[in-house]
Amino acid sequence: MRTLRSMLVAALAGLAVPLVVAAPAAAHETREAGGLTMVVGFGTEPAFENEPNAASLSLSRGEDPVVEGVELDVEVVFGDQSTTMELEPGFVVGAFGEPGSYEADFIPTRPGTYTFHITGTVGDQEIDEEFTSSPDTFSDVNARSEVSFPAADPSTAELAERLEQESGRVQELAAAASGDADRASTLALIALIVSGVALLAGLTIGGMALRRGHS
Repeated sequence: MRTLRSMLVAALAGLAVPLVVAAPAAAHETREAGGLTMVVGFGTEPAFENEPNAASLSLSRGEDPVVEGVELDVEVVFGDQSTTMELEPGFVVGAFGEPGSYEADFIPTRPGTYTFHITGTVGDQEIDEEFTSSPDTFSDVNARSEVSFPAADPSTAELAERLEQESGRVQELAAAASGDADRASTLALIALIVSGVALLAGLTIGGMALRRGHS
C-alpha cells in the first residue's frame, strides 16, 4: 500500500512540474503569421515597474524553432512614447540561448499598457505585427506598490513628480519674494527721493530766512 501511495505521489509531482513550467507561456499572446507561430509577451511576468525585463518572442514553424534568417526589431510603445530595439537570441529562465527565442532587454519605468510592434524579416517573409498587453494577452506592467511589504515606498516616478511639484512651488515663492523685493526697492527709492526733496526744500527755506535776517 505504501509503495502504491508513493508511486501516486510521484506521478502527481511529475504532472505538476510541466504545469508550473508552462504557466508563464500561458500569459503570452500566441499568433499565427504566414505559417509562423509567434508567442509574444514580457520576458518575466507578471511585469513590474522599474524591474529589468524584456520584450520576448518565441518563433517556430510547426514543431521546429526558427533560428536562421531572423532579422527583427521591436518598437516598444507606451502612450505617446516609443523606442525601437533589435530582437536578439534570448535567454529563457532555466536555459541559455533557447533556440527560437528572441528578446530586447529594457526596464519599464511606468505601470500600464505596453505595445510590442515587431517588424522585419524571417527569411523571405515580411513581418509587421503588433501585440498589446491586456488581461487576454500578456501582462500589463504593474506598480511595485501592489506587492511591496511591509511598506510601499514611493516609486522613482512618484518621487520625480513630487520633486517637480516642489520645484514649481519654490519657483513661485522665489518669484513672489522677488516681487516683494522689487516693491521694497521701489518704496525705498521713493522715500529717498522724498527725503532729498524735503532736505532741499529745508535748505532753501533756511537760506531765505538767513537772507531776511541779514536784511
